[in-house]
Amino acid sequence: MKKRVGLLAGLGLAAAGAYAYWKYRSLSPEERQELKDKVNATGQRLKNKAKQMEGKISDKYDEIKDKASDKYNDVKSKAADKAKEYKNQAEKKVDSVKS
Repeated sequence: MKKRVGLLAGLGLAAAGAYAYWKYRSLSPEERQELKDKVNATGQRLKNKAKQMEGKISDKYDEIKDKASDKYNDVKSKAADKAKEYKNQAEKKVDSVKS
């Protein structure tokens, strides 16, 4: 069943391609140039949009990376402070037991 669907889809694409080629060949030179210009303009818009999205993604990545780094440093600092606090408490307990 899947092979049949794949075959039909392939035939459909081939037929669409053949029709598009025939249609293109029947266009006048001016119409062909107009079509090429439209395709090139669309391609340029897609490139520009991709570059714009790449910039946005890069900026967002940097923002998230900075936030994660800040959070890591904050947690690390708090952990160090707690460790010092517990160390001081332990030393006080040891000193109280010794005396």
